[in-house]
Formats: sequence, C-alpha cells, structure tokens
Amino acid sequence: FFFGNTAMVLSCLGVGAWALPRAHQMSPALSWGRLRMQRIGPAHCRTYYLRKKRYREEKVEPSKSTFPYIYENGTLYSGAHLDDCKPFQPIVVHNQILEDRYEAFLKAKADGMFPELDKKQIPFGEWNQKTSLRAGMWAIKVRMYRFWDEHGNRIPVTMLWAPNNVVVANRWPAKHGRWGTVVACGWPTKVDPINPIEKAVYTKAGVKYRGVLREFVVTEDAMLPVGFPLTVRHFMPGQCVDITSKSKAKGFQGVMKRWGFAGGPASHGATKFHRRPGSIGAIGRPVQKGKKMPGPMGDNKQTLMSQYIYMIDYKNDLIYVQGSIPGESGQYVLLQDSYYTDFEEDNPPPFPSFLPDPEEDLESKSFDECQLRAKSKYKYHLDYAHPTGGPPIT
Repeated sequence: FFFGNTAMVLSCLGVGAWALPRAHQMSPALSWGRLRMQRIGPAHCRTYYLRKKRYREEKVEPSKSTFPYIYENGTLYSGAHLDDCKPFQPIVVHNQILEDRYEAFLKAKADGMFPELDKKQIPFGEWNQKTSLRAGMWAIKVRMYRFWDEHGNRIPVTMLWAPNNVVVANRWPAKHGRWGTVVACGWPTKVDPINPIEKAVYTKAGVKYRGVLREFVVTEDAMLPVGFPLTVRHFMPGQCVDITSKSKAKGFQGVMKRWGFAGGPASHGATKFHRRPGSIGAIGRPVQKGKKMPGPMGDNKQTLMSQYIYMIDYKNDLIYVQGSIPGESGQYVLLQDSYYTDFEEDNPPPFPSFLPDPEEDLESKSFDECQLRAKSKYKYHLDYAHPTGGPPIT
C-alpha cells in the first residue's frame, strides 16, 4: 500500500513515469476496480488505467454418467444436501422401487386411508361446473323490444340475431400453447378479406368468408371440429351471459357529458364558466395522468356481465336478452357463458354444444313452437311508484 501511494504521488508530479507500472504490480490495493490517473506534464498528458486482473477459469469436464440420474431412493436426490447424494443406480432398480411403492399405495387405499379418492369423478366429455369452459358465439344487434310476464311486468329486451356461426379453426397446446376454438359469423360472401391471416384461416377450413372472426379459449373437453355449426340453442333461456360490444361514438365532448361534472353556477356572477371543468392542478406541477378532461367519448369496447336470456327463437336464430346493450343496431356483439353466474346443477348446458337433429323439420313448426321462454325474474307485479317495488299481489 505504501509503494502504491508513493507511486501515485510521484506520477502526479511528473517524476518517475516508470514507477507507475511497477507500483501496479507491487500494490494489490491499486489493482482493484478501475482507477484513472493522469500524469501532469508541461507538454503532454498521459492516461493510465488500472484494471482488475481476470483469471482464466479452469474448464471442468462433466462427470460421465448414465441416463437417467436416479438414486437409491428412486428420486433425483437422496440426501438433504447434494454432497450427501449416493451414486445413481440403473433404471431397473428405479422400476422396482416404483412397483413396490404402488403396491403399498393400493394396500393403503384398500384400508381406507384415502377416502377422497373414492369420490365419483366426472367422466371426460361431460359438463363440469368447476373446470369446463365452452366456446362463445357472435350475434348482430337488431333492436329493442318488450314483453310482459305472467305478473304483468314489462320486460325490456334486446333482440340479437346470430346467423351462420361456424367453427373455422382450432388451437391446441402442442402448437399454440392453449386449447381454443375460432368461430366465424356473418352471411357468406365471395369478397376476400383484406387481412392475409384471416384469408388463410378461411382457405384452410374450406369456408366462405364471413364478417368477423374470434378465438375463444376453451377446455380440452369442449373442443369442436372444424365446420361445426353453432346455433342459438348453444345457450339456454334463463341462463346468464357476458356480452361484449362497442359503444356508440359520440365525438369530442365536454366534461359534463363525458364524466358527469356538475359545471359552474348558471347565474349569480358566473361569466363563461357554466360548463367548464374547473381547476386541473396547481402552478408548477404537471397535470396528473388520467385526469378527467374533455375528449372523445364512446367508440370503445364494453362488457356487460351476467345478462339474463329471456327467450330464444331457434327458427329465426334470435336471442332476446333482458336489458339494453351498448352499441348501434346492426353491429356485431360477442356472447359467452357468464363468468360469475353458475348453471343450476339439475339443468346443465348442452356440452360442448347443441347438436341439431338432422331429421328435424323447422319449416313445419310454428313460431310459437320454436320459442323457448324462461321464467320471469320477478315473483310479483312491480309497483314502480313504491320505493321498494311494492308488496306481492295475493
């Protein structure tokens, strides 16, 4: 350390330029890190870098062993620490260990040590409330309508038309990392899609171009073959669905219409401040991100959860959903099984989808025969003048 400091002082004073390299070799304190030193001279300036020494790591050849690496206890590790591991044994010993353990497990199961394994398992291909996930459907918003239930309540509904839903592609984990089904909807046309990826999907499936495409993530037991038609009886009257659609575009709007601000006073000294937002921040500080201000309103995707299906008309491919749905008439909306509302145990949905009867003649049936209506959500007549809806009618 003494020699290193002495060499540093001498080099900075311009004396003994040879002392710096020798001091670098002698002093281990100066060889750590990257220290920059300059020799001050009348005519020129020299820069020296002291670098940390890098030692070459010796290459260690891996020990030759036989696959698989199985130890005496039939696992990859035989001790709490890797140093305690014993040499591996051949695969024959491993198989013998597995057979002995399996025989011990069967004996313990017969003695009743694992009662949870005796529960009846739902077979593959049947609806499972906890694990099964079905595909969804496309539909076109038509208009609003109304019905009256058996108690005299007015039920506002939205009419949805679901024409020509068909499966055009599938996804599987080995290639795509997930189970999925691609569904197309719309009236078949000869116009090719602009997107080359969509065009390849229709060409591979041998299906004419339709209006929209959408992939639904499903479970393995809910996969559908390519070309399978999805009808409105894929859903049931009385079940709840999640509906995704795009809201109407309202253009550039102020804060009163866009965010529901109260605005300024209408009179009493208010001058040109009736519909303004007010203060947006203090001086010297930027406006906070996400501040509610005027801007474009609407034209964004919205999802309504747990919407009640009031009626299904499978002759005309119509679905009547109770309540309103955002968006204009004529646009596509997406329907899926509700995420929050479960099915009744005694009334599961058609799984993986409704399979139509080829011998069924819909033309010979009347409209009333093809309409499946659910029970009303209300158990009595609602008195809208009453704060709680009124008492039930006796």
